[in-house]
This record gives sequence, structure tokens and C-alpha cells, in this order.
Amino acid sequence: MQLSLGEYIFRRLRELGVRNIFGVPGDFNLNLLDWIDHVEGMKWVGTCNELNAAYAADGYARCRELPGVVITTYGVGELSAINGIGGAYAESVPIIHIVGMTARAAQKARLMIHHTLGEGLDHAIYQSVSKPLSAATEFLWEEGSFTQQVDRVIEASFKTKLPVYLYIPIDTPDILIDGSRLDKPLDLTISNPGRESEEQEVVDQIISAIEKAEKPCFLVDLYTQRFGVTKDLREIVESTQIPAFTTPLGKSAIDETSANFGGTYIGAFTHLPSVREAIEGADLVIHVGTFPADSNSGGFSQNLASKGTLAKLHAHYVSLGDKKWEGLNFAPVVKKLRQRLQSQKLTVKNPTWFKHDAEQLRKLPQGLSGPLKQKYLWQCFNTFLKPDDFVIGEVGTSQFGTAAILSLPKNGGYYTQIFYSCIGFTVGATLGTLVARRELGHTGRTILFVGDGSLQMTVQDISTMIRNGFAPTIVILNNDGYTVERVIHGPARGYNDIARWDYSSLLKFFGASKESKHHLAKTYEELLSVLSDSEFQASKHPQVLEVVLDKYDSPQAMSNLVDTVLGKGKAAMQQDDQKNNRSRKVLDGTLTESGLSTA
Repeated sequence: MQLSLGEYIFRRLRELGVRNIFGVPGDFNLNLLDWIDHVEGMKWVGTCNELNAAYAADGYARCRELPGVVITTYGVGELSAINGIGGAYAESVPIIHIVGMTARAAQKARLMIHHTLGEGLDHAIYQSVSKPLSAATEFLWEEGSFTQQVDRVIEASFKTKLPVYLYIPIDTPDILIDGSRLDKPLDLTISNPGRESEEQEVVDQIISAIEKAEKPCFLVDLYTQRFGVTKDLREIVESTQIPAFTTPLGKSAIDETSANFGGTYIGAFTHLPSVREAIEGADLVIHVGTFPADSNSGGFSQNLASKGTLAKLHAHYVSLGDKKWEGLNFAPVVKKLRQRLQSQKLTVKNPTWFKHDAEQLRKLPQGLSGPLKQKYLWQCFNTFLKPDDFVIGEVGTSQFGTAAILSLPKNGGYYTQIFYSCIGFTVGATLGTLVARRELGHTGRTILFVGDGSLQMTVQDISTMIRNGFAPTIVILNNDGYTVERVIHGPARGYNDIARWDYSSLLKFFGASKESKHHLAKTYEELLSVLSDSEFQASKHPQVLEVVLDKYDSPQAMSNLVDTVLGKGKAAMQQDDQKNNRSRKVLDGTLTESGLSTA
């Protein structure tokens, strides 16, 4: 059959499972956007700028566990989005970035068309910027290969869990092409071709290690969710009854109301000492979906299986003790392990050797009153969360409080961008999460925790949430500036200050109905009163809770981590200085002997 290239692209994305596409219309992508309406079930979600569109696609992908899609126009649009693409690449989030480009004839002639960089320059010059941030790129130029190119990029994003680029000249979306390739499903299989025996070997050794261990446990990390093995791992944990801990980037991969949940582990900065002592005292740690980033591991302070065995199941390798299988993706291994445990009863010596006491995270001191402080702020929200709620923690104080202290409810979701750590990310990402959760039929609330400094970066797309009928609960931590930066350096410096906004007018300004409310809490009494209010709990309309904190107050874990990371950096610089001084002395001696001087 024949159909337009534009329709082919959106039908393939629909086959993938995508239902909504984010972006900003621009003169070089408008005729491509027309074809979205030709595919049943596909919708366009226009954002206020391309950066937020990329963030929205990121949040959508994290929630759906499949690629998000963003469409921008050539040059000005694609460059505006690229910071969001960079964050997605850093944290292995699959995004398909489609760029509407100048016509092929204009590119051949190198015409000085708007959005280009100057006279006679190659129109494809921007691709050199995005190349390091993508797993695959296709430039649709030859009509005979259009469908193969589209499929290759989509499949690459799904399999690598990384961003990809599809460049579409403006003269191509309306071209009629042979659509018979649609009869062939996309190849979305993640496998290790020819290495099935090695996968089985790993499974055998993991089972053997579990049966020998006195205190085995799992540590669940980022790649578990990205590579779609969350359900498999939950079944493994349930069948073995072995404790399962999570990192900040793995939080919510294990049901935190499960009897097998061990707690959130952030190395030396783990909130509960009992959790840290348990996992560091285990004689077998199976680290599933390993993502060894600094902030995700407590400034590299993880101390795993120091007296036992450590298994690492990574996207690019698997290791168990001293043995390592390079280039082996862990996802098929996890699936094989689940299948094996369905038919083989595992002998675990002491499966319930550790029980996490989640009530410790919910306890509030008797008579808690007065101005709000980070020390007990997050425990207050533990009483507010309900089953099926989804929590998003912004960079800074919000992510340290939510990742370390919040205890997620049944079927609760969570993410934070703790590695790339781009402030403002979560506003656009919350939009993407709302869209994804609507697709999936979730009825729980979506709750964003965001600092005032971060909010001011990307606040515009709260209007897009309202325009699309969403009802987020937005908790603004008003601490009068960039508190996380104050902790790092220059606490009283002017560069860490921001404008003071009237957040009580925020929802009204962005077009929310009069039912949408702003709440202000400066004390524990005020905060607990709002959190217990039935209307606030129902979250039927967009709502803002402004929490006022001292600008120098920060979560202890964040302050400690910053001190550790800065301390290591300072030590490294001192070593470099000592090395340079030694080199300088040698040079001075050599020059002096030659009758010269470095003065």
C-alpha cells in the first residue's frame, strides 16, 4: 500500500506504544505535524518551549518505560531542546527527537535560509552538536530507504535506552511511499545473540551463590526500570523472599510496602543506619541494573559485600565475584532467572534476615511545632501519600528529601534526575508523567516537589498541564534562592539569590479555574493542617502548596554529600599542586644549571 512518509512515521510510533508527542510547531515541521491527526489514538501535546518538550518526553519515557517523542524545528528548536536530550542520554532515557529541516534542494544549494548560521554553510551543521548525545541518527534523503531508516532509529532507541535523532527535510513528509514494511513488526527484542549459554551460566552461578549465602540481598538500580525488567525482578524477590534495597535512581522499582523491601541505600549518606548496616553487612549483594554515578552512590561511598560476593548486572556487562562477562546485557539474564525460579525451588538459608522498619520514616517528634525545617519536613509528607501516587523530586533539597526519607505507598512511583542534575527539569518532566499516567489509566495523584529557584527556570509549562486538564499537586520549597548552590559555595553571595515571586497568583496567572488553590505553610502546624485537609488530599484540581524554609537550611544528607565530593575534589587538586610544584623545582634546577631562570 501507499501512504505518506509522515503517516508512516506516526504509525510506527503508535505500534511502539506511543500515544502522545511533545514539541513546539515551527515552519520546517508543520506539514509533518499535520499527519499526527491521520493516526488514530495519536495526539499532539504542544509545550511552551522546546527545552520543556524534551523534559516532558523524558518524564513520559521514565513513566512508560518506552521512548518519549519530541518534535522541533530546525536549528532554533533542536538546539533549544538539546539540554533535555543531554540529560536523557546521561541517565539512559530513550527519546526519539524528530527535527523538521530545510528542503533538500535548499541544502544542496546551501542557501542562506533563516535558522541557518550564515552564507554558504552546511545546513546539517547542527548534527555535529547532537551526535555525541544520540545512539543513532538518520537523515531522510533518499526516498527508497525512508522506511528502513525510520525503523532503524526507533528500534535503536528502544534497545539502547538512549536518545536518537531523525532529521526530516520539509519536502519529504507528504511524499507517498511503499508502506508494505508496516506488515513487518518492529524488532524490539533485547538479546545477547549467540551468547545464550553464557546467560545460562550466569543464572546458574547466581542461584548457587544465593544458596550458599547467609545474608543475600538485592540492590536495585536505574537500568532495572529502563530495560523493562522491573516486573521480572519483583517476581524474583517475591519468590525468594530475599531483601531488596534500592538506590535513588532505582527507587520505586521495588514496592516499598512489600515485606521484602529493605530501604533506600545511598552509601554513607543512607538516612537510616539500620539500612546501611544491613546491606553493607550482607555476604552476597546482587546489584541489578548497576548505575555507579557519584550522587546515586553517595559520592562513591557504597561499601558492598566487603566480606562476601558482589554481583553486578549492568547494561553492558555482568560480573560475579572475580568473573566478568563483557558485552553481556543483563536484561535477558534477569528474565532467564525469573523463568528458572518458576520451575525450581530455591533453597535460601535465611531469607528474612533483615526487615525494614518503614515506620521510622513516618515518626514525628511529640509536640513538633514552629518554623519548618528540613530535618522533619519530609516525614510530614509520609502521612500524606496514598496508594498509586507518583512523586517527582527536583534537583537539590527536594531530591535528597524525597529519595532518602519519603516512604512510597502501594503501587507508588518515583523518579529524580540525581545524576545529570539539571535544575528545572522536573516541571516539563511532570507534564510528561501526567500524560503517561493518563495513558496507563492511573488514578493516583502526581506530586511534584520543586524548589523556587528550579521552578523559575521552566515554570511556563504548568500552563500546559492546566490546558490539558491535569490536576498536579505542586509543592514549592520557597527557600529564597539556590540553596543547593549555597551549600556548595558562596552562601551569602548575590549570585545565589533569585527574584521573589508571588506564588499565590501562579495558578490563576496560568489560567486555572477558581477551584484551584494556593496553600501557604511556614510552620509545622500549618503544614500538617493542609496535608490533613480532605479537599487538598483529593487533588481534584491543580493546587500549589508553598512551603517556606530558611534559605540556609538543607537536608543533612545533601550537606554531607557535598562536603564529601568537594573534599575529594580539593584533595585531588592538592595532589596536582604538589605534583606541579615538584615539576617546577626540577625545571628550576635544570634552567639554573643552564644559566637561565623561570622568574
